[in-house]
Amino acid sequence: MRNWYKKWDELCRFAGDNALAAVGSCVALVGIFVNLIVGLSVGPNAVLANLIGQNKRDKINDMLHTILTFGMLLGVILMLIGWLSARAILELSGTVNVILNLVLVIAFGLGVSGVAIATVISNVLSAAMVIIYLHRRNDEFSFRFHNMRIEKDYLLKVLQIGIPSGIQGAIFSVSNVFIQSGINSFGEYAIAGSSLALNFEYFIYDIANAFAQAAVTFTSQNFGAGNLKRCKKIFWLCLAFGFGFTEILSIIFMIWDDFFVSIYTVSEAVAVYGLIRMHHVCSLEGLTATYEVESAALRGMDKSLEPSIITILGTVVFRLIWLVTVFRMFPTYGMLMNVYVVSWILTGGAIFVVYVLHMRKLERQI
Repeated sequence: MRNWYKKWDELCRFAGDNALAAVGSCVALVGIFVNLIVGLSVGPNAVLANLIGQNKRDKINDMLHTILTFGMLLGVILMLIGWLSARAILELSGTVNVILNLVLVIAFGLGVSGVAIATVISNVLSAAMVIIYLHRRNDEFSFRFHNMRIEKDYLLKVLQIGIPSGIQGAIFSVSNVFIQSGINSFGEYAIAGSSLALNFEYFIYDIANAFAQAAVTFTSQNFGAGNLKRCKKIFWLCLAFGFGFTEILSIIFMIWDDFFVSIYTVSEAVAVYGLIRMHHVCSLEGLTATYEVESAALRGMDKSLEPSIITILGTVVFRLIWLVTVFRMFPTYGMLMNVYVVSWILTGGAIFVVYVLHMRKLERQI
């Protein structure tokens, strides 16, 4: 459901291909901040689940307030960084929301500004609803403003898992910024087409990410309870479902690719680039489930640094090498898109080896 407003952001088609390209060129930059937060959120998820698995429910409320207080402070800091540096970085790199997009973009003709305003308003409302819900609870997950504080020990546990994951997500987006520079070299139509196809990738990827979130939660809970057998079962189920369901949606997008592309653009030139990216990237998006679920399972067992390092090497460093070697030798749009699938295969394979070795080590300790 969260992805619906991302899709509706592409209503910039009503403001022209330039607006569509402008939104697309910002995706990688915004992703740096978003992926940092999403990565850090893995820490609270794993630690809270671990407390439940150990039946230490009396510590949950203090942990909850530490997480929310730190999250709010970090959000303000990143907001200020965004305001002060967004323009310079962009120059260097070259259901509420749906309604607001329709009104602000089509009715009021605000174009890209309308999309941005709608997104900010919808995010504020979403955060407010979550806080209100937690405030109305009367159990260990209840939130009270007067209890907002940061417990040092709890925060360290969260950051121990969350920082490697957050850095991985942020640096991962840095590689996309460099790839975006390669896309920019093909011109406005390529930028718009890439932005268009990227929306479908988000839809597919979020399925894989959902099973990764399930993996880290239930793995952490059962790891806390000392049940390694169930941890292994969770891993294989999440891996199978994550890959399977993402590929099912990928196939749907591939079968009716012309129809889905036509929703977001009437330009044949933009559509061509959008279809190229869909065929090279979206078609095998299920491979993202491999490294995502594998990393999540390891983090659920308090092993967060290794998957982060491998992901950075496999997706960031490798993609940069691809740009200056393979892409330079074969400077086509399709060859640029191939870097995604190759990096997914390498990263997923490497992290799987780490998972198997770590699980064997834990089983020997029992």
